[in-house]
Amino acid sequence: MRFLTNSQTAIPRNPTHNGGPVLHPVNEQQLQELQIIFPNISPEAIRYDLSKTGSLETTTENILRLGTSLPRPPIENHPLNQASQNTATAINNAGSNFQSNSSQSNLDIVSKFNLNNFDDTSEPLEKPEHEWAEDPALRAEKLKKQKEYMILAARKKFLEKESKQLE
Repeated sequence: MRFLTNSQTAIPRNPTHNGGPVLHPVNEQQLQELQIIFPNISPEAIRYDLSKTGSLETTTENILRLGTSLPRPPIENHPLNQASQNTATAINNAGSNFQSNSSQSNLDIVSKFNLNNFDDTSEPLEKPEHEWAEDPALRAEKLKKQKEYMILAARKKFLEKESKQLE
């Protein structure tokens, strides 16, 4: 009975192999997903953390907690091979394409909702009331007005913040 309750026989939390941490195989798809989500984090650091944790969720939490200070692998223990360099290049290209596409769509949102005729110096729009309407056309119109209000309010905030930074 004493043998079963002895805490010294418990499985260690950080298993080691030959004195070092056990490294898990890295799923390239997970690496690519994390690199697209966090383009400012180096692929080597993401790969190293994934190999240490073996978990996409834990690595995501580590990136959110540590940011760009996520530890990189020791060079002598984990040299980059050509395949991982090619993966890093592909991931960086995918991330830059994602950023350029998203910035292009952000520029077009004012045009998309035909809000070009509203200038930034005019009086702000009234905030639409949140009421349920039985008529679907009326609900659609209220939703459209709410979207317009949110877009113009966000644009106004952005322009105010930008002008404060320039001063």
